[in-house]
Amino acid sequence: MSTNDEHASSGAPVNLRKEPVDEKPSSALLSETPLRAVWAAGLLTIGWFLLAEVQLNFLRYLNFSSAAFYCLSAAVLGASVYLVSCRGLWWKLVGIVFGLVSALFTTMSLFVEYQAKAFQEGLSFERYFRQPRFMGDLTNSLIAVILCLVAVLLFSVLRKKSGKGQARICALIGAGVYLLARFGLSFRRLIRGGLTSAYGKQYLSSELPPIITAALVIYLICMAVYALCSMPQAKVRLRGLGLVWAWLALIGALATAALILSVPALDLRGSRSSGLYAYHLIVCLSGLIGYLLLICKRRAGLYCVLIGIGLMIGAQLISIVTSPVFRSSDITLLISTLLGALNPLFAWLAVRAADKQPPM
Repeated sequence: MSTNDEHASSGAPVNLRKEPVDEKPSSALLSETPLRAVWAAGLLTIGWFLLAEVQLNFLRYLNFSSAAFYCLSAAVLGASVYLVSCRGLWWKLVGIVFGLVSALFTTMSLFVEYQAKAFQEGLSFERYFRQPRFMGDLTNSLIAVILCLVAVLLFSVLRKKSGKGQARICALIGAGVYLLARFGLSFRRLIRGGLTSAYGKQYLSSELPPIITAALVIYLICMAVYALCSMPQAKVRLRGLGLVWAWLALIGALATAALILSVPALDLRGSRSSGLYAYHLIVCLSGLIGYLLLICKRRAGLYCVLIGIGLMIGAQLISIVTSPVFRSSDITLLISTLLGALNPLFAWLAVRAADKQPPM
């Protein structure tokens, strides 16, 4: 007689529960950490102020690029688009605040584009606040930002999901609405002035490229911030060539920062011909902080390198391509820009190789 039959005959309770079968655990969804997006938006805001302060007061002898300003302002809006798409009223409110800040930055950046030569000589922003056109452009920027954030907010509320697909759709909505709003607000003025007039030529050469660039930056930064907030692991350990590259890039960032900071002290007016820009200080700080974090096994350093260096290299590329006069020196600068793009690429490859290596 079996054991169960003996228990049944003796009147003892029979345990009919089967032993659990070993199954493969289902892959859980990655939890997002929107606080990292707040840090990213805050650092981008500080970067915009730092670039303006450096250009105005300390590094007037360096080359000037207005694209760096509106790339940073659009990046702040891209981070705010992600925050608005997150669950939770607190994150949405913080995203709206950063969005309004980006509208102010965008207006100032456009005025830098309008009067690049005057701004390059170190004139302050105070003169722009007293101009009637400034308030008109600020109103247009606020309308475009509000429409962008409201569209993302409505979509995120109606479609209560999370993940990469949700972030991608919100990024596309934010970038698309912003592009249409900015173009629609300036279309009446464009039609009134005429495409063949002086304003029409100025619009096509100086106002339209920043709008298109801002829409592209909004999408890319929103996706980059989503990747930052949903990192599968917070730590990474570089090995081999990846670790060697991190140390070399860190030393290079320190050397470049020292070179740039020595320009105003030594009064090196010929530094413009050497290809140094004011925003190279942002590149140095991004590389310095990012590679230092990677050496300290913090994965967030990768996104610091990708966002900071990537934005400024993109700004330099836009400045070269949209230059009204393409000089022979711009070809050399373009080559150096393309080579500079290898910096974030190598950082990404180093982290990817570290993830594939087995733990020691």
